[in-house]
This record gives sequence, structure tokens and C-alpha cells, in this order.
Amino acid sequence: MYEDSEKSLIPFLEAACARKAENIVAMDLANLVSYADTFLVMSVNSTRQAKAVADHMRRKLKEVQIKPLGIDGVEEGQWVLMDYGDVVVHIFHEPVRSFYDLEGLWADAPRFAGELIATMAQKALESPDPEAEKEVFWEWEDDEAPEWEDEGEGDV
Repeated sequence: MYEDSEKSLIPFLEAACARKAENIVAMDLANLVSYADTFLVMSVNSTRQAKAVADHMRRKLKEVQIKPLGIDGVEEGQWVLMDYGDVVVHIFHEPVRSFYDLEGLWADAPRFAGELIATMAQKALESPDPEAEKEVFWEWEDDEAPEWEDEGEGDV
């Protein structure tokens, strides 16, 4: 039923898992709203990790010609929203995710891709990306910080 939807999530999941995003949930909104087919919700343990996940995802998706319509919340790193049209990614610092409880708000939305998410997470554990540690824990200097404005940053 969700095979095509799962396939479309692969680059998103690879990027998220490579930067150790946790508790990833894919929600099918296709029959509930007109503005997106899937919400991809994930948690991170720090604002720095939220920035690293968002930057890595933006770069990896750009490599496969998937560009965002908008990105918001990167500087704060509490709740990063990345709008890719059919897929809307929510990267939450864990306390903020609990507070807003999108899964509770969208309780009627079917969850899917659980097995695919588990497989991607396991693959990332078995083959860690050596750049991941540097990105998650690196403090960027002002002139080295990722550039967001060229990819549709702003209100979504």
C-alpha cells in the first residue's frame, strides 16, 4: 500500500539516520490534508544536532535534485521545519517535540515505513559516517556556517 511512499522517503531517512536522528515517525496525511502527503517527524538531543541533521538533509537531497520549498527554524534549532512539498520534515529537540505532540494532533494519520526506518537506522549504526561527529559537535565560525537562504529558507 505504501511502497511508493516508502521509496520516496529513502533519501530523507538516509540523511536523518546518518546524523543520528531518533524516534523517526512517518505519518500518511494524503487523505487528511491537501498540502502534504507525508509528515516525517524526528527527535534530536540538542539544537546543534538539529542544525546538523537539517544541513545534512538539505545537502543530500540537493544531490538528488530534491529542493525545499522552504526551511524554517534552523537558527533556533528547537523545531526545524523543512517543506519539500509532498514530504514535510519536522526535526524536534526532544522537549519541544513532547510539548507540541504532533503525533497526538495527527492521531488519525496512519503511520508507515516503520520497518524501513528501523533498517536505515541500523545501517547508519553499522556504517557510521566519519563526518557525522564533526558536524554534530562542531561549532561553526560565522564564516563557516551553512548557508540557508539560497534554498528557500523562511516562512513556509
